[in-house]
Amino acid sequence: RKACTPMTRSPTAVGNGSGADVSTGDNNTILGNNTGRGITTGSNNTIVGAFVSGLSSSLANNIIIADGAGNRRINVDASGRVGIGTNTPSTAALLDVTSTTGGVLFPRMTTAQRDAISTPPDGLVIYNTTTNKLQVRAASAWADLH
Repeated sequence: RKACTPMTRSPTAVGNGSGADVSTGDNNTILGNNTGRGITTGSNNTIVGAFVSGLSSSLANNIIIADGAGNRRINVDASGRVGIGTNTPSTAALLDVTSTTGGVLFPRMTTAQRDAISTPPDGLVIYNTTTNKLQVRAASAWADLH
């Protein structure tokens, strides 16, 4: 095993070359071979996955989960917006799912299971397997979406 490169302000880093660019950033946790590359002054990031590079030098308060080839799979930005399949979640959404090969699968349940949900909030969405319909809770009642 190769040791991490020493830095002025070391992040918590595991993996050859992990966090090697960090010079003044604090409280970064970086796990994976040659990952976290590009951050020099950014702080409070958690990055998991190998070969994550090209990051903003001042990236702060982000969580990045990537695969072993550096492809970012999940990103949580400083405002708590979650991106799946995108490196930059839309500022208009709390959850941004981007794909050209798949959709979003809502929880599937029977009418009896749906009705067993304690105090369901308006806006809750499920797929009802009894009626084979997507349903949303609105005005304290379930409505079918067609």
